[in-house]
Amino acid sequence: MIDYPPFEKNFYNEHEELISLTSIQVVELRQKLNLWASGAIPPKPCTSFTHFSFDGQLMHQIRKSKYTQPTPI
Repeated sequence: MIDYPPFEKNFYNEHEELISLTSIQVVELRQKLNLWASGAIPPKPCTSFTHFSFDGQLMHQIRKSKYTQPTPI
């Protein structure tokens, strides 16, 4: 039996533009995008692919596919 150290799966780092949003701005943005979020602390909506910190190869494919901004899901 191998005893592994604890590992926390927390890969999301909030983009600096999202950090600066106030709670009122987040609510207004969700209303504008017609988004509903639930949970203890739902993430702020991302309105740009730069908010995700994707690697260059993935960003190239996104641009090649002519996507300009993420869609609400």
